[in-house]
Amino acid sequence: MKRRSPQEQYAHLRMLNARGQLVLFVGAGVSQDCGLPSWSRLIERLTLKAFPNDKENIESVLGEYGNVTKTRILRNVLKQKFNGAVADCLYENSYKGSDNLDQIARCGVKRILTYNFDELIEEALATNDIEFDSFEPGDHFNSNYRGAVVFHPHGLIRSDMNDVELRQKSIVLSEEDYNQLNFQPYSWGNVVQLGLLTQFTCLFVGVSLSDPNTRKLLDVCRNLKIRHTHYALAKSPLYASANWDKPMAKLVKRSIETDFRSLGLEPVWINQWRDIADLFKSIRSTNNLKWKPTRTGR
Repeated sequence: MKRRSPQEQYAHLRMLNARGQLVLFVGAGVSQDCGLPSWSRLIERLTLKAFPNDKENIESVLGEYGNVTKTRILRNVLKQKFNGAVADCLYENSYKGSDNLDQIARCGVKRILTYNFDELIEEALATNDIEFDSFEPGDHFNSNYRGAVVFHPHGLIRSDMNDVELRQKSIVLSEEDYNQLNFQPYSWGNVVQLGLLTQFTCLFVGVSLSDPNTRKLLDVCRNLKIRHTHYALAKSPLYASANWDKPMAKLVKRSIETDFRSLGLEPVWINQWRDIADLFKSIRSTNNLKWKPTRTGR
């Protein structure tokens, strides 16, 4: 895999965006920047919902399990209330947009896949008067739609949903859900992700890349000998932690690079999360944006 300098990476991403060949894969880091919980924090809140009378002991008891296994326990405890509890925990605190999110919406990328349950991407597109449509598992969509398209392979939970709507939702969060994706390689979410990964260059933003299904799909693409490179934003260990000495930070960085490259990803290093906005400003292209009829563009 060719190693590009940061300047070459930005130039390549800018060119791909101008040609309509760039796709964004967005993770919890983007929503967390707006005040929503990280995946680990969401599971902590769910745990307290499931065991309200055992707050002092439950964390130490479930601490034996990884997050994915915890979600299996929580789903089976909460049963039909699970989706409603997820919504309550997700929107427990107020949230607002961010400069990072705004620049992502305005950068001109037409296809955005988000692993998040929230509608922050859609809200940012609407705020910027950009035409869009969003889809979740099972929805019919038109690949020739001229506006921006937002895919939710793990499902969508709006903040204004009532209990009936929430019970009817299908989301990917628990261990059983991830196992189901493995059992159904041609599921809506898997097909959408593979289609984007095999046809476009994808930039992962705010994604931890610990999701077993995402890693599996990246391995599938690598085994198919897909020649185009995918990128993933990562916070540099050399800047991120004052607790590490330089040799340790270099070792951590090298480990991340090794993992990314084994998945067919080229790391794009940033020093802090606010650098995301600068990156998207630098690669912005209005060639692909479709503004609402009331606007002439920005």
